[in-house]
Amino acid sequence: MSFEFDEDFDKRLLAGSGIALASYAVAGTAAPAKLHEVYMERTELCHEPTMRWFGLAIGNAAAHQLVISASEPNTKVLKNGLKVAGASWLDKVHKADVGFASAAAQAAFGALCLWRGFANGD
Repeated sequence: MSFEFDEDFDKRLLAGSGIALASYAVAGTAAPAKLHEVYMERTELCHEPTMRWFGLAIGNAAAHQLVISASEPNTKVLKNGLKVAGASWLDKVHKADVGFASAAAQAAFGALCLWRGFANGD
C-alpha cells in the first residue's frame, strides 16, 4: 500500500481545512472575547458583535469546504475549492506569542492546499 496524492487526498485535505476553519468559527461565534484575547494584541479593542460576524463568515466558508469535500465534485470544483482554501489560510495576523507557531501551521496548510489546487497543470 503506497501513499498517493490523488483526488481522495484532495478531498480529505479540503475536509481538514473545513474542520480547522470551523474551529475558528465556533470560537469567534461562541467566545469572541476569548478569541480576541488569545490572538489579538492587547492594544486592539475587542468589538464582540464584529467578532461574532467574523465567526459566522468563517463558518460559512468552512461549510462550503465541508460540503464540497463530502460530495462527488468534479475535478475543477475540487481544485478551485483547494485554491480558495489555500489563499484563505495565508491571510491571518496574530500577536507574537501565538503568531509564529500559528503562522507556520497556517502557511503550511495554505501552501499544501494551493499546491494541490494547482497540481496537474491547473
